[in-house]
Amino acid sequence: MEEFKMDGAQAVRREDSKWAFSGSDGPDAADRREESVLEKERDDIGTTKEENQFNFGAGERPEMQDWKHPGEWQYMEDGMLVTRTSVWSAPGCHEGCGVLVYSDPETGRFIKCEGDPDDPYNRGALCPRCLAFKQVEFHPDRILYPMKRIGERGENKWERISWDEALETCYKEFRRIAMTYGGDSIHCLRGTARDNQWQVGRMANTFGSPNEYGFLSGTACYLPRLSLMIMTYGGMLIADFSQFSALRYDDPDWVCPECTIVWGCNPTISNPDFFMGHWVTDAMKLGCKLISVEPRVTWLAAHADIHLQLRPGTDTALALGMIKVIIDEDLYDHDFVERWTYGFDELAARARELSLDEVENMTWVPKQKIIDAARLFATSHPANVVWGLAVDMQSQGTPCAQAIAALWTITGNLDVPGGMCYTAAPMGVDQPSAGAWGIYDLIDEETQKKRVGWKEYPMYRYGLTQAMPDMCLEVCEEGGVKGVWIQTSNGIACMSCETERWYKAMKKPEFVAACDIFMTPMIQSSADIVLPVQTWAEKHSVRAHYYFLSAITGGCAAEGEALSDCEINRRLAQYFDHDDEFNGCHQSPRGQAAHLAMGNRG
Repeated sequence: MEEFKMDGAQAVRREDSKWAFSGSDGPDAADRREESVLEKERDDIGTTKEENQFNFGAGERPEMQDWKHPGEWQYMEDGMLVTRTSVWSAPGCHEGCGVLVYSDPETGRFIKCEGDPDDPYNRGALCPRCLAFKQVEFHPDRILYPMKRIGERGENKWERISWDEALETCYKEFRRIAMTYGGDSIHCLRGTARDNQWQVGRMANTFGSPNEYGFLSGTACYLPRLSLMIMTYGGMLIADFSQFSALRYDDPDWVCPECTIVWGCNPTISNPDFFMGHWVTDAMKLGCKLISVEPRVTWLAAHADIHLQLRPGTDTALALGMIKVIIDEDLYDHDFVERWTYGFDELAARARELSLDEVENMTWVPKQKIIDAARLFATSHPANVVWGLAVDMQSQGTPCAQAIAALWTITGNLDVPGGMCYTAAPMGVDQPSAGAWGIYDLIDEETQKKRVGWKEYPMYRYGLTQAMPDMCLEVCEEGGVKGVWIQTSNGIACMSCETERWYKAMKKPEFVAACDIFMTPMIQSSADIVLPVQTWAEKHSVRAHYYFLSAITGGCAAEGEALSDCEINRRLAQYFDHDDEFNGCHQSPRGQAAHLAMGNRG
């Protein structure tokens, strides 16, 4: 048997080519891990690197050694300089598609971008976001220079300043606030996962603060699925459509799924995280059957083998109905269930509490369709699930995710080619979607426990190493937030569920700095200093998340005085790095009391 290293566990390659977790010391290790959690204090659960595998990858995958990109990274074509790069931010989406940037070889200015047909991820496909990128690059409203507010907050009156003045102002204000009130009174706000997100957590740590987060109320985007997968499976899982291999569909080790369920998303027009929707249609062309769980008649639903047109919000009942059919008809994978799971009897008992007539009544899906879908999924090997935001954003998001995940588990589709596969930090490069890269090294344990919501929501810690936005809003309204750093986020316009409350609350901090490419409503209403950032076409960075690593190579000259997010963070952090007095307090952040104590000792 072959083995590869897991964090705190061992994965064994069995003769049937399935990858599955086993305990590091035998089959009873799962019981021991459960006991170790039960023995812990509530405040300590989910606080370690091993327990929060989402931020660090669930394991190490064998790397593709024989594949090399067939094209040069830079070359001339029709008098233009062409540079291969990846799109992430700013602006960008979760995908990180490979593109070709065409620029003027004399001036370096951007001309156009096209999809890279040799990139294994998107294989040349691009959406309008990239094709219209030139409008962003040269937009007349783009922020090109550092500025400071000269009117009242909300008046949108600004004055151009130098980078030195902007960064020194940020340094002095955040230093004053941290030394006076404590580093945890500074909150660092950001959007969703890009190459410029992990820096926000590190910036918070630089101030001696553990409070980094996004504006999203309840963090209802992905958190229920994240927490469920990490607590249940020890890591992140995603449907395998050959994206783990540079050879893609030609990889002899990949197996096309015989059936996929597209549940609560419409990937052909709106991709899930790090997933290209057309992979589903590619698999359909290769013979994959499709089950669509969708209230609407989307393109995929119209072309599905079975369309389960359910009543919105009844996903959990539908999943339990399918589980009931699979168990009652003895269609589950006995070997996998017996060797690699626990709690199956309890799951079976729960499913049997419902009759299919009751499920039909609740979901509006004819019971025969539920039976047909359950049979198709259970008898297809391998099979997987592509799920989306609709699973999270309902009152029972976590139980819903748990029920759907049980479908791929009891049918033995966990960690098999074409099934649901574990993701890992690509080539060991951690670029977490939440929390800072190195968050367990930069601030001590006691400072971590000052993270807002840390004690109140232990399950939250499994999914996101960040502060709890709803509680942070309350802290801000009460005047407990004194300084704010905003990066990669336009909170009140596109993230916050309670816009008016955030708008009023963000008037209270003593100092607010923001980095962006446009004067967003968030900046206009709240910021004192605004810093211009480079676009993805201008900067150098890396795209590292889920399962592959690629370079973001600046293919054109930066407009104005814009800098990359990382460079802005680095320059500001240098001020603090050379501040011995501040760093002495930062080791045990106690605000002014610590500052005075140091003075008295001197």
